[in-house]
Amino acid sequence: MEISLEEKLNHFEARFRNYILILDFLIRETKSELSENRAKREIWQKHHQNWIQNRKVSANTNSPFLKPR
Repeated sequence: MEISLEEKLNHFEARFRNYILILDFLIRETKSELSENRAKREIWQKHHQNWIQNRKVSANTNSPFLKPR
């Protein structure tokens, strides 16, 4: 039982389409994860900068709980 050229091309087209759909899904998921990670990193950086600023302000108030550097 031999498969015709047209059937082979149809199978190839279906596999190729599935491959493209999988790649599209992976690219979208990766972009989504990168966006989430960027947002988390920006929030962390903002908190970290605020922490540094608060620490500098606290160090300048000569708090008895802080050791001078």
